[in-house]
Amino acid sequence: MKIFFKLVLMAIFTLSLAACDIFDSDSDLNSSDTISGTAATGAPIDGYVYVVDKNGSPSDAVATASDGSFIVEVNGMVGPFMIKVEPNNGTTLYSYAEAAGVIANITPLTNLALFTAANRKNLATIYDAWDGTGITATEIKVAKAIVNANLVSNLTVAGIDSTTYDIFATAFNADSTGIDAVLDSLNITVDFSGGTVSIANVSDQTSIAFNFAINTNNTDTSDNSTSDSDDPTVDVTIPSGNYSLTVTGSISSSLFSTTIPEVTFNDLPAPNAADVEEIANSQYTGISGTITTTSIIDTESHKQFNLKFTGTDPTVGEVIYDLTYDYVLQ
Repeated sequence: MKIFFKLVLMAIFTLSLAACDIFDSDSDLNSSDTISGTAATGAPIDGYVYVVDKNGSPSDAVATASDGSFIVEVNGMVGPFMIKVEPNNGTTLYSYAEAAGVIANITPLTNLALFTAANRKNLATIYDAWDGTGITATEIKVAKAIVNANLVSNLTVAGIDSTTYDIFATAFNADSTGIDAVLDSLNITVDFSGGTVSIANVSDQTSIAFNFAINTNNTDTSDNSTSDSDDPTVDVTIPSGNYSLTVTGSISSSLFSTTIPEVTFNDLPAPNAADVEEIANSQYTGISGTITTTSIIDTESHKQFNLKFTGTDPTVGEVIYDLTYDYVLQ
């Protein structure tokens, strides 16, 4: 298991450097200085979009266009980002982007997913104190699957595949088609103070019970999985098991922030929470830097932990790898 763990880490680090080419060129840093998307409740939202980065630095307020679209400049800011839209008439809604250069829609569905990911905490409070750690990318991935699974009937009617659709990152128009038709058809209310959610069909006001613990085994809201044929450890004997492992995360410094391409492996054993720190530290002997591990979930069917490696590069200074390992029983 330790051999495999080390190989996964090296694969992630290699992918991250290849993806952003951070040490050779500034061109990629300049090509991803915005966050864009659509703010809508069905109808376009008339209001202002705000972004805050992991250092608590805010963007300028940006007015939404007449169709609800927006583009926010985040040059010099470092992800992950929390985003909100304050309507001129209505309720503030929230969203999230792990890095710049991506689509990050703001809708009642992204608001609901963040609320779910935050374990029903007050999103306004999290936004005001945002440091990039209040909600993680892995928690959001799980929450997206929960939202889709609860609304599978509504999504299917709109011609949307609930097993793959990404409510945050899929571009759409506020024109009453596709996901916008779903938004038109639902009244979604999130009560931050009470920690509750109410959903009703607009057509007949029938309620839809929202199950925070719904089964999401058939839902995968990310399309960046790596097939077994792409597994960088195929020539190594790996212990067999009955868990799937998805690794997500980011690499950042004072000069840049980028998302590490997601990697998924199947049929693996899962470490116990007590083993994680020992396993991680055993792979970094002699490397300059510090490593911190935190167990997030440790149940028989779901084990999740965060690994943060902080080191120093002579070109860009301190570099932080922030990785989440998510083991789910198959």
